[in-house]
Amino acid sequence: MRTRNRAPQEKMPDEELSRRILFYGHLANLCAYGCIAGAVLGVLAGILLQSFTAGCTIVMLVIVAAVLLIQLIHAMQSSLILGQLGDGFMAALHKAFGPQPEHRQWPMSDELARRSGLFPEEWESASAHGSYEGSYQGIPFAMHNASLIHVWEVRDPMPDDPHNTRTCSKTIFKGLFLVCRMRRPVAQEAFVLPGSPRPGFGPELENWEQQLRRAVDARELRMSFRGDLMFAAFATDRQIMAVSKDIDPKIIEEYRRSFQDSVDLMKGLMEAVAQNTELF
Repeated sequence: MRTRNRAPQEKMPDEELSRRILFYGHLANLCAYGCIAGAVLGVLAGILLQSFTAGCTIVMLVIVAAVLLIQLIHAMQSSLILGQLGDGFMAALHKAFGPQPEHRQWPMSDELARRSGLFPEEWESASAHGSYEGSYQGIPFAMHNASLIHVWEVRDPMPDDPHNTRTCSKTIFKGLFLVCRMRRPVAQEAFVLPGSPRPGFGPELENWEQQLRRAVDARELRMSFRGDLMFAAFATDRQIMAVSKDIDPKIIEEYRRSFQDSVDLMKGLMEAVAQNTELF
């Protein structure tokens, strides 16, 4: 079966792009207002029908529909921004870290997260929203906006279904996950976990750890050294390959500056990694 190559998206002037981004923003706001109105109508319907169940059902359906629609609108907005500005974003990444390899060594996965040994908690799913694999000053690395989720079921008996269950979830980790290749394998595996003892961690290594944390404003840092790989998980709100949510859509240049800021964040972290000349 033959596949068709997609034609590249036609680039539009910044003014037109700004208008379209604003349009999606207004559309999302209308959906939010519609959700509130629908919820009020659902409550009124429940009162008129004298049915609490009917009112709750209508309210829940309206909220779910509004949330899904708003998510779709935001996805369309993000796709528009990426389609129009993505070439410039990728050029900035290629300039700083080279192009990504055709076959990536460390894509984010459950296996990679478990291989790191950094997450002893109970969890089931690891994922990433934004990843890049490249090289900085000769150090091969992969960096991910990662999250780990624990999902479980709870018995929630109801009058018409005593065996009813509901699914609960909890975010175990959300932040930056980094894998770097060291110059040589370590003689013995080592772990740096919050609250754990740190044998052999002298002042120099402690200063290096602080540098790593400061580079991405991390609240917490977990590290492990296994073979010739260093794994690090930074609990931080900072993200790579991202643009700020507080950008004025009327100023498209701010999107470019914001993305460059995220590239600079990656460079700052890798610069901190490279300070450990014993390992890298």
